[in-house]
Amino acid sequence: MTATVLPATAVQTVDWSLIPGTGTATISASGLVTAQTNGTVWAKAVSTSDATKMDSMLITISNQVEPVASVTVATQGGVPTIITDLSVPLQMTATVLPATAVQTVDWSLIPGTGTATISASGLVTAQTNGTVWAKAVSTSDATKMDSLLITINGTGVQDLFTSGAVSVYPNPVSNELIISFDQKYTDGFELSVVNLLGQEVYRTHLDNKRSKHHLGQLVSGTYILSITDTQGNRSSIKVNKQ
Repeated sequence: MTATVLPATAVQTVDWSLIPGTGTATISASGLVTAQTNGTVWAKAVSTSDATKMDSMLITISNQVEPVASVTVATQGGVPTIITDLSVPLQMTATVLPATAVQTVDWSLIPGTGTATISASGLVTAQTNGTVWAKAVSTSDATKMDSLLITINGTGVQDLFTSGAVSVYPNPVSNELIISFDQKYTDGFELSVVNLLGQEVYRTHLDNKRSKHHLGQLVSGTYILSITDTQGNRSSIKVNKQ
């Protein structure tokens, strides 16, 4: 910025300052304005020999990259960070603050005791039982990141469902649900039913190849039915309650 003081024979020095608007910036003693955030500011010059003589000019700031303050990783819809079914991936989300900063992140997985893959959009697909960390790093500031621990427990007996070794019917169910095993059944399987909030609403021991389960007391909606063997391996499918 420049300041012209009249008459030319008067003291020419001025004091520079900024009047905040919707944006932010800094100004040097020589009137050099450095933008910080988008919006408007006023550059103001006041005569050093007469403080009643001053002028200001509006400056509009655009195309500034807002600094990222934080990145927070969560699951979409706030569902539990547990994968119990290989066929059902887990969608992760990353919230970048402030909202005016660049919102894009790079996703990656930090290995734990399990294995999985993660897509560019944060979709986690389980491979083996254990734990992994889903990590999001800001694309505009690599020092801003967050991660979330994911537990995978469902790949050990997944073939029971995919191969047809166990049948669950009817689905949707109104009252009585039947679970039927083929020759792969061995004593020791546990049945658990949880709602989409992660709350267990039904649990029992499966002591026969074919068993009936009365679920009429459950409210209508979607549930996760899980079968766990004696080694703790779990397989899960969705069941709709009418």
